[in-house]
Amino acid sequence: MPFDLVSRTVQPNEAQRKALDQVRSTTNEAAATLSASCPRDIPAELGRQLDRLADALDSISASLAALRPALANLYDALDDEQKAHLVTIEPSHKAQSKTDRSERRMTKGGIPNAERDPVCHEWVVIFRSWPVTQIERAISLSDEQHADLHDLTAAMYRAAGGLARACAGKDRLTALGRLDAKQQQLQAMRQGIDMIKPVLSRFEESLNDTQRTRLAIAIAG
Repeated sequence: MPFDLVSRTVQPNEAQRKALDQVRSTTNEAAATLSASCPRDIPAELGRQLDRLADALDSISASLAALRPALANLYDALDDEQKAHLVTIEPSHKAQSKTDRSERRMTKGGIPNAERDPVCHEWVVIFRSWPVTQIERAISLSDEQHADLHDLTAAMYRAAGGLARACAGKDRLTALGRLDAKQQQLQAMRQGIDMIKPVLSRFEESLNDTQRTRLAIAIAG
């Protein structure tokens, strides 16, 4: 939220100014907490990578949850005219309006183009791009390992489907609405990881050291 622009546009009274200052303060605290908790290194093992990702998602979700009461208090303090002015200056809403006019086509899997939230869409693509064919070519797998790999691929696609539905929710006109939408996306992402993790662990545990090395190369390539 562009705080100075918001202040100039809605012309807050004293109580509203305090509510806006509280949003600014809470946002800064959330950003500092996230900066301190973000992973500094990426482990080689896929299972540990998923653990790091889950921890990061939990930190983001907690930060948004901490921000929501202050943001809701600000919106409750504004009158209808101020809320209308606030909608008109929010940059992500204007960017979404331009996208809606220029891109009406459907994306992969029949999900509307609302899925093209930059981060959300990126993770849908990552889940859908699990390189099962490259892995099968790079690693000599037993029948049981083939079955585990295909179970893992199915879990990846189920996670992609759940996240794509969360990404394709209706447009949110306010910062509060977009915060709630982002929380729904984070929840879908976390559910996808929880779905993938046990299947991935079973597949990784079935591999020997040589197979694990080739798996890492196949994924990186």
